[in-house]
Amino acid sequence: MLPAWPEAPERALLLDTLARINPEGRTTEEASYAQEAATLYRELYAGSGSRHYARAYDRLTGSVDGLPSVPPLPRLARHIDSGPVVLDALFTRVEELTAAAAPRTDEV
Repeated sequence: MLPAWPEAPERALLLDTLARINPEGRTTEEASYAQEAATLYRELYAGSGSRHYARAYDRLTGSVDGLPSVPPLPRLARHIDSGPVVLDALFTRVEELTAAAAPRTDEV
């Protein structure tokens, strides 16, 4: 089953599951599953910064020290007003944007 699963997220989850079946009496093969899953989770974390992958890596290795640092999220483009929202204006704007994004029936 493992060779048929080339996508990293699914492969990491499968290896992780195989490694957790018998955590106290890990065989050499099960330990290699855990090591490969940790490697995949580290690579996935480096590409996404997802805490899900960091937690999985931590669970498998006992530490997040081996994880690379990820760039911080970009700043917001402009100030977000925390005041009350005028729903009528918001709905009107959503309708305008939806109409502008919808494909024209005469073009189909």
